[in-house]
Amino acid sequence: MQQFGILVWWLLISVIGLAAAPLTWRIFKNLPDRGYAFSKPIGLLWVGLVSWLLGFVHFSNLTILLALGLLAGLSYWIWKKHEAEIRGFVEQNTGYLLISEGFFLLLFMLFALFRMFNPDIIGTEKFMDLAFMNSLAHATSFPPFDPWLAGKAFSISYYYFGYLLMAILLKLSAVPPAVGFNLALGLLFALAGFSVYGLIYNLTRRLSAAVAGWGAVFMLGNLDGLRQVLAAKTLENFNWWTPSRVISDTINEFPFFSFLLGDMHPHMLAIPFVLTALALALNHLKSEDPDLSWKHGDNAVVFTFWGVVIGALGFLNSWDLPTLFFTAMLVFFFQQYRLRAPGTPLPWKDMGLGLGWILVAAVIPYLPFYANFHSQAKGLGITTQNTQITDYLLIFGTWVFMALTFLAARYHVWFVALVHPAAAVPAAKKASWTCPQCGNAVRAGKPFCGQCGAAVPPGGEASADSPLALSPALMPVGVKQVFLFLLQPVALLRRGEGRPAAGISLLVLGLAAVALVF
Repeated sequence: MQQFGILVWWLLISVIGLAAAPLTWRIFKNLPDRGYAFSKPIGLLWVGLVSWLLGFVHFSNLTILLALGLLAGLSYWIWKKHEAEIRGFVEQNTGYLLISEGFFLLLFMLFALFRMFNPDIIGTEKFMDLAFMNSLAHATSFPPFDPWLAGKAFSISYYYFGYLLMAILLKLSAVPPAVGFNLALGLLFALAGFSVYGLIYNLTRRLSAAVAGWGAVFMLGNLDGLRQVLAAKTLENFNWWTPSRVISDTINEFPFFSFLLGDMHPHMLAIPFVLTALALALNHLKSEDPDLSWKHGDNAVVFTFWGVVIGALGFLNSWDLPTLFFTAMLVFFFQQYRLRAPGTPLPWKDMGLGLGWILVAAVIPYLPFYANFHSQAKGLGITTQNTQITDYLLIFGTWVFMALTFLAARYHVWFVALVHPAAAVPAAKKASWTCPQCGNAVRAGKPFCGQCGAAVPPGGEASADSPLALSPALMPVGVKQVFLFLLQPVALLRRGEGRPAAGISLLVLGLAAVALVF
């Protein structure tokens, strides 16, 4: 089986993703790809959570297959209930689905090939990661035994859910643990990269932007490497380690460094699920339904799954749970602010109840973990090291530059209006068509859709109605007006634009950057 390990793991994650696809189609109803890019993380999380809960009675391959069978049964029920709609979605998006699967396979193969040339599980803390995965793969019930204290009645007191997810695939594939460790790194790279790809695609509906977004997140680092090259004027003696230790006594890793190092730590294991939680946030943010009642539509189901994903982050990498729950709070506020009629108050009670539902769903399934968890860390401390502005810019300079450039190009009319009110006139905006096949926005004059190739009606006159023009009479005055001025990116979502990407991009991409830092 060892020689077919890559193929077996790819088939396993593909089957799990396929089993979850109808479920994600139902949950992510506001996204262009209906959550297809997140079906693999969602499916793996389902199988892992159900197997873990059943594992307090018994844990084996049979338990895992039972969990997968329950997922497949639920998805089959959804398929039969919405067969015509799902078939229509697949027919309209066949190209996207095939390209996306090819991209996922490419990521998996590339990183697996990289690990083939560097397969050693030595140095730093890889042995700890392998020990945890081994302990979980050999467990017959939970909580699993601590691998450092064999023969003693001590269980792992660590957020080990990510190791369990990899151990499940290790058990099903029957490959040696050392091979499984390297396959797990390849799979994590593919899952995380594919999730970024899916998130960007659902923001822009452009495959080129999705691939570029993957490159920005996974191939770029901070500016410390550039600093070294400029200072030494040579690539000799380049220190690849120091970019992860820019600020004294802290760790400033970024995805490229983490995967290059190959320590399968919780912050790496959590990346696909952090991005899945952000996709659920984007799904809610794009909803045009202001009703937050749990009795309304699919709210109960969506909020429950949203909470389960956020709760999993507490079991995967604890600091991600408060970060992503805070993200949910922001999204609830912005979604309601966008949809409310002028002069009407926000539904604070309904927002609180909805967030409470998510919080309950984030805690209850994972209570057995918290009951057995005893952290060695006690309380919070205050660091004595200050973050210098140069250190901050070394870490975030690239992203600060991108954000400021985007804001300057996108919203310069506001600042012009502050200095020269008469100059703040509406700018011409090229007309665009919505592709009847895939829904992509196509600029006027193009004879076909660049996304799917469908023929698009030509023509369209330029419109003087720019969504970015701001009347001087509406410029902010006073604290309240300044606050509303800062919320203006969200106001873009209230315009009658077919694809509210600008405001969503500002919010979600900023939150993604914050989440990945943790």
